[in-house]
Amino acid sequence: MDPNSIASHSQSTRGVESEPKQALPAYTNQRKVQKPKEFQYKVEKGGKAIAVLTLNTEGGISRTIPTYSEGAIIKGNVSLDLDRPDSIRSVTVNVRGQFITGVNPDDQINFIDISQSLWSRANGAPRNSTATPHGTLSTKPEHTAKFKGKLHGEYVWPFAIALPQKVDMPLIGQVALGSFAPPQTFSERNIYATVYYKISVRIVRGSFRSDRRMSTQFGYIPVLRPPCFPPLRLLAYQEGKPLTGPTLNEDEWHPQGPTMIQSQSLDGSLISINCTLYLSKPLAYTRSTVIPLCIKLECGDAPTLKLLTSPKGINVSLRRSVKCGIPEKKANAKVVVYKEVIDDSIPAVWWPSTLGADEARSQDGVRFVNGEIHLKSDLKPTSDMPLLQVQYSVVLLPFTVPGFTHSETGPIFQVPVQIMTAYAPGPRPVKSAPPGYDIDVTLASTHK
Repeated sequence: MDPNSIASHSQSTRGVESEPKQALPAYTNQRKVQKPKEFQYKVEKGGKAIAVLTLNTEGGISRTIPTYSEGAIIKGNVSLDLDRPDSIRSVTVNVRGQFITGVNPDDQINFIDISQSLWSRANGAPRNSTATPHGTLSTKPEHTAKFKGKLHGEYVWPFAIALPQKVDMPLIGQVALGSFAPPQTFSERNIYATVYYKISVRIVRGSFRSDRRMSTQFGYIPVLRPPCFPPLRLLAYQEGKPLTGPTLNEDEWHPQGPTMIQSQSLDGSLISINCTLYLSKPLAYTRSTVIPLCIKLECGDAPTLKLLTSPKGINVSLRRSVKCGIPEKKANAKVVVYKEVIDDSIPAVWWPSTLGADEARSQDGVRFVNGEIHLKSDLKPTSDMPLLQVQYSVVLLPFTVPGFTHSETGPIFQVPVQIMTAYAPGPRPVKSAPPGYDIDVTLASTHK
């Protein structure tokens, strides 16, 4: 199972607005049930674990660190194994989600901060394995009177903490940032901020004795699911057939344009091209799948049209914009200064198309080219967190063909899209690019 894309989820999910559903052949979408995975973190003394934090996680998405998806409950336990009596006063577990822009406390903002008391002296004396038959651990106190003694033996306290699906960002100065869904864990070298989740345990001991502490980072993945595919696209995936193009199925494609592009040819004459870019609907796509594309070009100059319809000459890519809000002090007041990083990191692949062949025969100078963007499985999803906004768009940049000079250098088209983490209901999208049309991934970043 892809740890970055969630195949199925029993909890409520978020996504873009669904379109009306139509009757289609039944589709059975069975996913392998993943076994839970256990992580342990220890405090040792003399080579022996005297305190252990155990976390039970979703095995399909947890690899090197515990990872939880939206709606999951963090379950685990804290256990002690004390050879000698120890004056312990309380055991507490804490879960935090933090937006971090620096090492100072003022640079760390908690948007999740949940503490759960597992035991304190006010709860009474907890039972241990020495006092229970067959060594069974029990967390029920022997009596409810305040405990004044020391703990000795083995103890275990289970816990379950539900992660919120909506949180409020604290005020920064006089700026109210409002509520939002917790974003995915986020840490990248060229980005100014980090979204960090951690769980920690504090074992408070008696006077003049240092507390025991355990903590670990954990991953978090929001569940963002696109609506069901429109009928003909769904049917094509079910039957393993090519998608129906925009000339025959215009309702299931989003057109951008047409717009006129002008260029100067090698002989100095001005050439005009009408360009329309199509994206398959809905404009929400699960990472590790594809964004189906089609481009229509109309030009009266046959040599220019041939150059422009070359798969290497069409310059379309997925653009990511990350805006980080950095709290700063100005004139004795806190303000939020936004910095933006833009990446054009995933180019589309293109191949010749017979789409619109009848139209091309009846109208000279009309050509179609098929394409798609292959989405990486580790893409960070769209995020509306006030201080970390992750937005995506599909951009058509100037064509890269010899002898073709654009009058402008910016994007010809820019279509906002959403990157999701869960698969849409029904069959998964499949790549349509023929063998040999491989993607050549490059990375270009700009900072603002």
